[in-house]
Amino acid sequence: MASVDLATVLSQFSQNMQQMNAHLRNMGDGAGNLVSGFYNEAKRYVRAFDEQRGLRYRPASITLSAAIVGAGVASSGNADFRVAQNEDFLVQSIRGFVINNALQTDIGGGAFANALTTTMTPREIILAKANNCRVTLQNKDNKVPITENESIPLSSITPEAGGEIMRFQPDLVPGFVIPHNTTMQALFALQSVNAFFNTASTQYGVILTGVYMTREVR
Repeated sequence: MASVDLATVLSQFSQNMQQMNAHLRNMGDGAGNLVSGFYNEAKRYVRAFDEQRGLRYRPASITLSAAIVGAGVASSGNADFRVAQNEDFLVQSIRGFVINNALQTDIGGGAFANALTTTMTPREIILAKANNCRVTLQNKDNKVPITENESIPLSSITPEAGGEIMRFQPDLVPGFVIPHNTTMQALFALQSVNAFFNTASTQYGVILTGVYMTREVR
């Protein structure tokens, strides 16, 4: 049996230990960056605010909503919002909502005269109304729609009605930017004007959540 040189064995063992220690150090650095990276980036933004330079922004939620009421008659509503001249708005998500402005009247009104509707819960009422409403988002200044081809059912972006929030992040490229001095408009259209949907005042709306980015250079 061939003899093994002890010095060779020890040298190989030492090299293996060094490699293992290097891997452990790299893992530690990666974990540290993962945990602290978010907060380091947040601190960078705070310094930019304090020093009045660099990237400056402010978070906000823009609400566009309209109240629709008028049994058998009212079928639509709209709302708009203009972004200021010195800021652009980066939209990160859009969600819908329905508010029964007169829930007590809704439940006790003539639209609920039959046995089927008297058993509906407030959540079921919201689902029915959100599913009956279609929403179009457009640039009011040039009439170019964001929701092209067809409007979308409000229920599809309303969590209370089983929908999902429309998200534009995280992406390498921002998906939805509203330029400065631009007016966004939301158009709400009821598919049915049955008294069930508009006996009492109902607020239909969308919330655009994101950040304003200043255009000022300092």
